[in-house]
Amino acid sequence: MSEILNGSDRDGDLLTALEVFIDVYKEERLKKESPQIQLSLFAHRKLGVLEIVVKYLKENLSLKYNQIALLLNRDQRTIWATYKKAKEKEKEKFVLAEDKYSVPISILSNRKLGPLETLSIYLKDELKLSFRQISNLLNRNYRTIWLSYHNALRKQEEQASEKLAVPEIQKSRISESKTGSFGNSGFLKKGKIGETAQNG
Repeated sequence: MSEILNGSDRDGDLLTALEVFIDVYKEERLKKESPQIQLSLFAHRKLGVLEIVVKYLKENLSLKYNQIALLLNRDQRTIWATYKKAKEKEKEKFVLAEDKYSVPISILSNRKLGPLETLSIYLKDELKLSFRQISNLLNRNYRTIWLSYHNALRKQEEQASEKLAVPEIQKSRISESKTGSFGNSGFLKKGKIGETAQNG
């Protein structure tokens, strides 16, 4: 009897390990083969960009919340709440048709930019569409698209500047540690210890 139970336990462990392996494999494949979404879906003005994407992935591609969270680089709870709101606003499943343009879902994993900013910069820089074309395709105001694009550019420039600034800060700190100087805001400066000793 014990041999049967032990064998059953081993089978259960093996099955669990196999299920985990399959889930990990699916997630890795999902990241590498990022699905595309039809651009025409974003003309749906009832929903925001992220709501459209989450609803599409959940209903049309039948992905789980954790898979969607992985693709979009967001917390699973955020995905759940976003889908709930989207479902309340639009109960019907998206009807898909032939579309001239499509967008890779992976571009929306960049958390530094807003969804509409990401979409605007992709359509303008990658697909080479004009602001007028983008505003018509997304059924949004021309100025909204223009602002979203330039906000995205500004944020990207700021991020690039921050990355360049980090090595300079590190160099400065290394230099200060070698000379014993810690800048104007530091407690210890050259001669500070001597002055403290004399005053004491």
